[in-house]
Amino acid sequence: MLLSYNTAVIYTLSDIFNVKELQELSASFTRLTGAVTTILDLDGNILTTSGWQQICTDFHRVNHITAVKCMETDTVLASKLQAKEQYNVYRCKNGLVDVAVPIIIDGVHMGNLFTGQFLFEPPNEQFFIKQAEECGFNKEEYLKALSKVPIFNEEYAKMLVDFMLRLAKVIAETGLTKKRILESTVNTLPGIFYTIDTTGKFLMWNKNLETVSGYSYEEISKMNPLNFFTGDDKKTINSAIEEAFETGDVVTEANVHTKNGRDIPYYFTGSVIEIDGVKCLTGLGTDMSEYKAMESNLRDSEEKYRLLFEHENDAIFLCDAETYEFIDSNDAWCNLYGYSREEMKGQRVFILSAEPEKSERIAKTITSLRVPHILHKHKDGTVFSVELSIGSFTHKGRNMFCVISRDITERIRLEETLKQFTVNLEKKVAEEIEKNRMKDQLMYEQSRHMAMGELLVNIAHQWRQPLAAIGLLVQDLRDAYLCNELNEEYINKNITDVMSELVALSNTIDGFKDFYLSNLQKEVLRIKDMIESALSVTTVYFEVKDIAIEKELDEELTINVVPSEFAQVILNILANVRDVFDQRHVSKRIVKIKSYKDTAADKVVITITDNGGGVREDIIGKIFDPYFTTKDKSRGTGLGLYITKLIVEKSMKGTISVRNINGGAEFKIEV
Repeated sequence: MLLSYNTAVIYTLSDIFNVKELQELSASFTRLTGAVTTILDLDGNILTTSGWQQICTDFHRVNHITAVKCMETDTVLASKLQAKEQYNVYRCKNGLVDVAVPIIIDGVHMGNLFTGQFLFEPPNEQFFIKQAEECGFNKEEYLKALSKVPIFNEEYAKMLVDFMLRLAKVIAETGLTKKRILESTVNTLPGIFYTIDTTGKFLMWNKNLETVSGYSYEEISKMNPLNFFTGDDKKTINSAIEEAFETGDVVTEANVHTKNGRDIPYYFTGSVIEIDGVKCLTGLGTDMSEYKAMESNLRDSEEKYRLLFEHENDAIFLCDAETYEFIDSNDAWCNLYGYSREEMKGQRVFILSAEPEKSERIAKTITSLRVPHILHKHKDGTVFSVELSIGSFTHKGRNMFCVISRDITERIRLEETLKQFTVNLEKKVAEEIEKNRMKDQLMYEQSRHMAMGELLVNIAHQWRQPLAAIGLLVQDLRDAYLCNELNEEYINKNITDVMSELVALSNTIDGFKDFYLSNLQKEVLRIKDMIESALSVTTVYFEVKDIAIEKELDEELTINVVPSEFAQVILNILANVRDVFDQRHVSKRIVKIKSYKDTAADKVVITITDNGGGVREDIIGKIFDPYFTTKDKSRGTGLGLYITKLIVEKSMKGTISVRNINGGAEFKIEV
């Protein structure tokens, strides 16, 4: 409806249009273009209708299944127009295309213009055959009705609707004369419009004919339709014109030969009408260049697909995604399974499986996936292992699976062999690890015994002085007795002195016991205390060797270690330093021991540095190797630093390194 606010009068579309004239014009338009038209007001009243396709009137609109789909299409289109969409193209569920445009006059939505019942591309016959079977249509009659459905592109459909909308506005608002309306109509038509009489004279044409052909108005007015064609196309057009005047309608294809020599493919429709009592042929020519290019590209694409499909080394087959019936395969697949394509036609692909129940279970849940291992069987019954890669797609309305099948029998055999090899290797590695563990334990014990021997030497040095002092005190008692100087005070003093020396000897024994107990429990202890304790049993020996020990130890720094292992690490390094001093006859011998916290790395660091000349560059990378020594075999086995490294890395979970610095070597422990 149209509301005039100035006059407060409400108009309907039927008030504005000359419905009868528009109906006749719509019918003519349908005959010219093959496009159906319907105009409805907002109350749903049909004002004009023309050219409905037989497939809709005789089949889709009368069958309860397809009629529901038609109603759904009407509802969808109407709702989109109410949402103020200016243009809507909708593919209905019955397989055709419908188009709708709102009729708006002076900004008011008054009705809707519908066209459609056509296709954008050649029909997918499989879809319509399936629909005929589902709905109980006579398949032959249904497909015959389908063949009458025109094929337009979307641009063509839009131009058709634009024409009808413009026509409605012209009738409603301008009241142009029929001639002006006809001229406007003709020049807004898509493609080439023409009207000729029985002699071939052009009575009417649109500007597109001039633009496409390159001929002027004056030239066309003197030309015959056959002048626009050459060779076989000229014969085709001549036959089509004759057929049209005999039967009333015609469709054909031919190349329009332009003035500049270019050939353009066109699809022509024509209908015989009477103008002032004269029989005329009027129709449209649609440029098929884009369609032909698409058709050519499609053929090229199909050819490339076929070549790829046939020459792929992997076995490929296609099957229906719903029935699982075999559709096609390449030669590689035939060679793998032993079946020909003809033998597989109509067969469900589950006959290939040696595990059909598993295959059906997988098939019901897939859209696209990889099946890493399943058993299939050859035509001769041989069972083999395959890997499947499955993809899904739709072709001409039919859902399909593309399955790539790879024979992995040999791979499975190799994997089993490798698996067994891995099991054996793991067992062998475990055995070797146990052997190495026992070997390391043996070397560790050997190193402990050697260190114990060295410690006993240190204790021997440390005990000499106290034992000598005790001996002198005992002798002094005898002399005092002989000289009658022995009294209670004298005896008490000697007892005190002897006990002092005995306590020193006992402390030495306790230190020895603490270092070499077999208890491996870790304790959190102060580093300073443990280093002082270790040095206590070697002080005299180092003094005898004229080795000065300088200490810079953090008072509070602690570490979680096995005390005896920590002592062995310190004493092993010091023993190595002592031997270097002896070998190189260093005069002023100095060892510096330092402990501190590396806050950046969040580590405890202990360094032992000497001035013994450092480690030779050619052996510095080997000194932690087992049995590596630069000393005579009678003086060392090369296990001390190796055991030290084992303790630091495995028990203390730290690292030990050595470098040359300031004329000596620096051992660095980081935990």
